[in-house]
Formats: sequence, C-alpha cells, structure tokens
Amino acid sequence: MRLNLTKLFSILIILSFLPMTGFAGVDAGISIDENGISDFHLAISKHYKVEEKEIVVIQKKNIPEEEIPVVFYLAKHLGVESSRIVKLRLDGLTWHEICKFYGISPELFFVELKQKPGPPYGRAYGKYHKRPQRNWREIYLSDADIINWTNLKFASEYYNCDPELIVEMRSNGRGFSEIHNAVKQNIKSDKKQAKADKDKSEKKNKGKSQKK
Repeated sequence: MRLNLTKLFSILIILSFLPMTGFAGVDAGISIDENGISDFHLAISKHYKVEEKEIVVIQKKNIPEEEIPVVFYLAKHLGVESSRIVKLRLDGLTWHEICKFYGISPELFFVELKQKPGPPYGRAYGKYHKRPQRNWREIYLSDADIINWTNLKFASEYYNCDPELIVEMRSNGRGFSEIHNAVKQNIKSDKKQAKADKDKSEKKNKGKSQKK
C-alpha cells in the first residue's frame, strides 16, 4: 500500500507541473496581441498583403512557423493561391522540388551582403558567388537555405533594415519570431531616442533665442 501511495504522490507532483510545461513550449520571442495574433504573423500579413486568418489556417495544417513566409513569398511571386503551395509541401516535396516544379530559379532568394556571412547563410552565399549569375539556376538550396534566405529577405525588407543585422541575430541562434520582436523593439528605441534628441535640440535653440 505504501508503494502505491508513493507512486500516486509522484504522479500528482508531475501533473501539477503540466500547465507550466505547456507554456514553456511557446517561443519567448513571440509577442501576442489581444486577438492571439503574434507580431510575426502581423508582419507576414502586412508584407505579403494576406489576411491574418489565412495565416492561422496554414499554421493549423502543421506548416512550421518559419516556413509560412516561404509559402506566401512563392505564392505572391507565382500569382497562385497559397493553398497550392501548402498542398505540395504537405505532399512531401522539398522546397527545392517545389521551386523546380514551378520553374523558379534560386536567384529569387538571393540577398546581397556586404561580406561573406557565417552559418547558416555562408554555404549558400558561396554557391551564388562561385557561379556567374546566368548559371544560378543550377544551384541546389536545401530546405534550411530557402527558409533562412526567405526570412532574411522578408525581415530586412519589412523593417527596412540592413540584412546584416538579421544575419547576425540568426547566426547567434535566434529564431525568426524572436528576431522580428528584437528588430521591432530596436526601431521603437531608435525613434524614442531620435525624438528625445530633437526635443533637446529645440529646447537648446529656444534658450539661445530667448537670451538674444
């Protein structure tokens, strides 16, 4: 009887931690608004001009978060419904195979950088620069390459920031939702500082004019 009570006590302790475990799986870099839509999803919606509910539908089909921009990037480029891209992906095709199916060149994913990057961008970047641009269609990009380069293009264009900033954060192991949140906060901080500097300058100039 003592053994059974011990087991039961152990089970109860484990169960008491389950709610906390569920929250631990949520990406700490995702900021959720009152409607349950993440900043990452809002950025996708605005950049690719799609409705938020369409993003949620794709997410519920078990398309990973970081692959959602790839879906909409290809759909927008091809002028097709995102559901067609999703179906091919769920059928087991790699992103490279989907691009070949539609005749898309790897050139579509390239972003010029000021210097050769490290992982996870370095290998693909080297492939681009080892060939003349007319031969870029021959380049093989892995799923990881296409996901990383699409998100690099997406984030740098949406926030109008240097792609090197995104590369640096990604190289440090940050997820894309976390990167979006960090860039957004940096922009807010820069605007706040710019306003403070402007107010300080205006106050200083006003003081000089009053002395005159």
